[in-house]
Amino acid sequence: MRTTPLPLRRVRLAAHVRSGPGTGRAQARRRGARHVGTLIHGRTDDEFLSAERFDPILRAAAELRVPIYLHPAPPTRGTSAVNYEAGLDPVVATRFATAGWGWHNESGIHFLHLVLSGALDRYPDLQFVLGHWGEMVPWFLDRLDEALPRRATGLDRTIGDYVRQNVYYTPSGMFTAPHLRFCTDVLGTDRMIYSVDYPFVGNEGARDFLENCDLSPDAKLDIAHRNAERLLGV
Repeated sequence: MRTTPLPLRRVRLAAHVRSGPGTGRAQARRRGARHVGTLIHGRTDDEFLSAERFDPILRAAAELRVPIYLHPAPPTRGTSAVNYEAGLDPVVATRFATAGWGWHNESGIHFLHLVLSGALDRYPDLQFVLGHWGEMVPWFLDRLDEALPRRATGLDRTIGDYVRQNVYYTPSGMFTAPHLRFCTDVLGTDRMIYSVDYPFVGNEGARDFLENCDLSPDAKLDIAHRNAERLLGV
């Protein structure tokens, strides 16, 4: 399938400051009014976005109907020391804690913590974006729903429901056919947004991967731009 080139459009996500003065709802609304979403890099002061002090950010994003991109960030110092260093060579430990595993594991935990805290029951229409094929979460949906059913969590929905109804996911430059097949089987294509990960990963093969994958032409158009247009309102 060869797609017709679209007009170049540039939109912005706001990088939200979550510590210091002016970190509440007013800042979120000011930034949200000029951007199509907000981008959060990991935890702040070792706290998840589900912490009470950050609720104004969630509320503003829900009211403005803009998504929150939970972007990977290095694990907290304590987590790195215990989980990713522990006697390993410093170069190996750094890569293990970041691109090799930690970025994705910690981002998935961040989203799951938001779900389990009840944040998405307070804001049931709030949307999140998870990169790197959903930051490990899709692979454990059945296990999560089995180990953490509604009778245990007290939530309004199952964890799988929150993922399928409140998350858009992207490949983030991981152009691998098994990941594509698994995620489209588990989550479908109506919440996949195509993305590269430049400059961390080169863009070579990005277009060919989507054009040549085993999906319908309509699904490819959704992934290439229509899902993003719907989410971001562009």
